[in-house]
Amino acid sequence: MFAHIPPPVGRAGERSIRSWGPGRRGSMGSEMHRALAHGRIPALAFPAGIFGGEWAVLTWITATPTRTFQAEVTLRGAHVMNTKTDRQLQKDVIDELAWDPSVDAARIGVEVTDGVVTLSGRVLSYAEKWNAEQAAQRVSGVKGVAIDLDVALPGEAEHTDAELARRAIAALEWSISVPRDAVKVRVEDGWVTLSGDVDWAYARDAAESCLRGLIGIKGVINNVSVRPKVALGNVKTRIEAALQRRAHADLKGISVTVEGGTVTLAGRVDSLAERLTMENAAWSAPGVRDVVDNLTIG
Repeated sequence: MFAHIPPPVGRAGERSIRSWGPGRRGSMGSEMHRALAHGRIPALAFPAGIFGGEWAVLTWITATPTRTFQAEVTLRGAHVMNTKTDRQLQKDVIDELAWDPSVDAARIGVEVTDGVVTLSGRVLSYAEKWNAEQAAQRVSGVKGVAIDLDVALPGEAEHTDAELARRAIAALEWSISVPRDAVKVRVEDGWVTLSGDVDWAYARDAAESCLRGLIGIKGVINNVSVRPKVALGNVKTRIEAALQRRAHADLKGISVTVEGGTVTLAGRVDSLAERLTMENAAWSAPGVRDVVDNLTIG
């Protein structure tokens, strides 16, 4: 068997030198040792994918008389591993929150465990709470975000549930993306619950989005169902094409299965943002009722 060189971290197209000594000899065949005894061999001398699999393309490999080996690889974007520690992720999330002008980062605590970020504290609006979640999701290396933020409305933002219901209904009626009379509103203790049926996922998302900035809202529970009236057709091919257009990397490791109106995504992606991009792309296909996201990050 040939050696497996641990993948480096970097951007697609960058080059990296990987070295290993005699301690790794057992993973290389004797013919390879003889071939590398004193020279440099180009990438074409080796079968594709034997060094690091899909994450990089081997450029060349050399060996010294003491059998210390070096390989130069050109990185691909699809499988570049992220080696940020939890402490590094915590710093990056804190910096991203501070960078976002719609968030008061001083009110938000950040903890990270195994790549999962927990945001805690108090914010002054539901919009700020949502923006904080989006900021954390934007950080490379984040695998998930848990929200433990309370919305503490200032006194002037306090309104009765009846008043909030009237404002929510008006906002839905003024939205061009939400079908008229398709979405129902219920408000309890400042929390708005949406229900009803729409044809497309974007209409369901638009119903929540148009309420996010309303003064006095503490949160939105979106129970709107997507019940398309159109047939699925060749939805699998169309979803795969959409994923290819939106992704920054090779999608050969991503599988798409369709059963009835349910689309299941599986495979590995590099970031939470890429995962959400793929999920949204699947929801955009006509005839889709549900999307099961089995994608993993890393």
